Amino acid sequence: MLFCEVDSALFCSIESATILSLPLTPVRVLEGQPLKLEWSFSVQGIFRRVEFVFAGGRALILDTSVTTTFLVPAFVGRLTASTTGRNATITFFSVNRTDSNNYIFEVLDTSGTTQVPLEVIVECEYIQ
Repeated sequence: MLFCEVDSALFCSIESATILSLPLTPVRVLEGQPLKLEWSFSVQGIFRRVEFVFAGGRALILDTSVTTTFLVPAFVGRLTASTTGRNATITFFSVNRTDSNNYIFEVLDTSGTTQVPLEVIVECEYIQ
């Protein structure tokens, strides 16, 4: 299946992996709480990596493979991630309001890229 997204540029990919489980979207979490996100997937080719990006500008947050992880400096100390080539976990230690956003989780293998959207809503608890 061919997947195309129109933003500031046209981005197309051949869907290669099958997402078997993913977080229900939108994910709602209270500000200051941890957030654990988990996906499982199967790949058609040889697994390369997973990426977690902002949906609007496709700005990279995280790029992780079985052996290495690249994390954008703004998120260092705020989250951890791991993948085995069949599942991926991203854990925010403590979310804040600026984490409310639309994201894309991507699985890349030698056959192409599979993308799934994720909306995170960070809610504030008001005490009266």
